[in-house]
Amino acid sequence: MKKIHGISAYGKKLCRIRIHRITAPGLAACLLFMAVGLAACQSAASGTGEQKESSADVRGQGGTGQKDRENGAPEGENVQEAEASQRQRDTPGTPAMGDGQEAAKAEKGADGPGTVDRWQMVPEYGICKKGEPALYVLDMDASQMKTDADGVSARLLSAVYQDNVISVRVKLRDDTVTLIPDEKVKDILKQEEEKQKKQEQGIYTIWDDSYFCIDSDKNIYGHSAFRDRIRAEKKAQKEEGARAVTFDRINGKGMAGLGFAQQQNSISYKDNGKGGYYISEVSEKTIGKGRFTLDEPEGVYELWLDGFKEPMKIVFKRAPAYDSLEDIKGMVDHEGFYGMAEGRVEEDGLRLTTYTYSQDGYRIGFSRGKLMATLSDGRTTELVPVPGEQLTTSLDQLSGIRPRSIQETLYRIPEGAVVTEASLHAERPIVISPEQGTVLEIPVSGERQPLDMVVEFRDCRIYLNGVSPMDELYQYGTDENGTPLTKHMAYIDARAEMRDADKNLYYVNAVQPEKGREDSSKDPLKTVYAMADMAGADKYNAGELAGFKAVYQEGESVIRLQLQRPSYGWNQEFVLPVQM
Repeated sequence: MKKIHGISAYGKKLCRIRIHRITAPGLAACLLFMAVGLAACQSAASGTGEQKESSADVRGQGGTGQKDRENGAPEGENVQEAEASQRQRDTPGTPAMGDGQEAAKAEKGADGPGTVDRWQMVPEYGICKKGEPALYVLDMDASQMKTDADGVSARLLSAVYQDNVISVRVKLRDDTVTLIPDEKVKDILKQEEEKQKKQEQGIYTIWDDSYFCIDSDKNIYGHSAFRDRIRAEKKAQKEEGARAVTFDRINGKGMAGLGFAQQQNSISYKDNGKGGYYISEVSEKTIGKGRFTLDEPEGVYELWLDGFKEPMKIVFKRAPAYDSLEDIKGMVDHEGFYGMAEGRVEEDGLRLTTYTYSQDGYRIGFSRGKLMATLSDGRTTELVPVPGEQLTTSLDQLSGIRPRSIQETLYRIPEGAVVTEASLHAERPIVISPEQGTVLEIPVSGERQPLDMVVEFRDCRIYLNGVSPMDELYQYGTDENGTPLTKHMAYIDARAEMRDADKNLYYVNAVQPEKGREDSSKDPLKTVYAMADMAGADKYNAGELAGFKAVYQEGESVIRLQLQRPSYGWNQEFVLPVQM
């Protein structure tokens, strides 16, 4: 009897957390094979303390969530980045960037009208290459950036406009959370287990949004009076015959009450120090092309959020532009990788934003770096990141800005201390290649077969030496009778040889594209993944590549495999002075 491998332990935790928007960028390469509904679950690696946050288990239709190794981050680095790939939900303080920040002039030349032939620096979003449409950013001095309701506050983090696309980022704090009694939680868990079984059988399931899980290990669940109030208001509007219920929206010249498409969401539940919890949520909302009627934003725009009686007011200004990347204050050039860091002191701590750029398309991550701060009393100390407060923007609608090229992290400041200066020290940062290998066809049978295949990347070679059937079966769901649906598994022996002695292989993505559908790998929700086996890997070490676990159907004689986006530990130290 073959052992069934896959989602046997999936149901128990999966029933604990509700995240109804499915994430794309979080699906990268740690799971076996089947990419399905996911809320990218990557918590900050250090500092649990008082902060209680839910792990982002996801309700999917036949698979499990997948950790994001593609972005070069070890497990546990971005928390609950629950991206809304369900775009149908069409509901509707930036630090100075240094001296000499004159607004960029729109060039009318070979690039076309309205383009800027300089590097544009877009706070909170990234570095825009030359020759792209002009960008407009939040004018903090002219904008009203906060609004309050009963027990809830919302703060505008950033806003950006480019070529008829508007995006805003908002942080919400909800202090109206009450805990659900233990007896009621038992009923909830039983109901969720029943619903999970139905969903695994392909039966359409409606989940109850009136509660949420705060701590799955301790079975702590809660209600939000704020969310209940919004739900009741929408229900009343429908009963009164309203043509449409209210939603997050923006008013101003060129747009009359346009609703947003939710782009990205990061939610955590935190100890309030009074025996209870509050919700901290950062959301990114976008209005796409074709819905804004002016060539550029003009005047004051009102951002209305559900549940608030007063809007936040947004005023845009041209993004600062520079002749070269080196002209940007604080920018560091380290062997072709550009990076800068800026810090902003908030009521919860120091929010650090890192910006990166490289001409060859590689990405570099500083999330494993140490933030060293000098305090007002002269002490130097390492600041600890706050769990649940890391967000890597994945907005891909801004032209000229590479997605996932910035990362934000909130750091806790010692009580009573003031940070006077800081620097980020990244020893052995992770760099991620954009390369993709060719699709390989690997024969598979009932016995081991030798292989002689090589995949060439710029910084390494990966040798495939053999393929063997495995005893395990991969379970990807159940049928209407509850019988497991399974695929066969094969182990592909592999080893890596570095071409760059300064790097070591950290991870490599492996996908199994269907014949004739190679482009499906660009859509994580339709991609079948093989899992790289990194022998000896733990939270401190990447391990060494030993092979890949792949799946195939009964009767198939070939496994199609494509290796993509290898990431490396780089034996360098990157030091970024923080612009405060």
